[in-house]
Amino acid sequence: MAAFASNANITFSDTALWGAGWWLVVLAILNSAVGVGLACTNAASRVMYTMGRAGTLPASFGGIHRIHRTPTFASAFAQIAGMAAILFCLSPSANERRSFVLQGDKWVRASGVDGWRQHGGQRNQQDA
Repeated sequence: MAAFASNANITFSDTALWGAGWWLVVLAILNSAVGVGLACTNAASRVMYTMGRAGTLPASFGGIHRIHRTPTFASAFAQIAGMAAILFCLSPSANERRSFVLQGDKWVRASGVDGWRQHGGQRNQQDA
């Protein structure tokens, strides 16, 4: 074990460790990513479907396919939103965008919306 730990030339992705099966690891990682994406899309579309039926979202989210009985509009919306989120995070200026999204609560507070809601829709004189 000490010899293995002291040998800094061996890494997890080294072919000496995985041999010819390194591509199986890559396929397993890709398969896992696709599986998680499908599971999230399925869950999101079912929630949006239920919210569309309840009236929380527009009624088009509550529609189902005539033959397959699946929430088509909600599924399409979840797919498009997921792809947009991936492209948003992988864009060249993604670091700036991610920091903007993560600090969104600061932007909301700075706009005075929180104070507006807390005071029954009337802005506080200190916020003006």
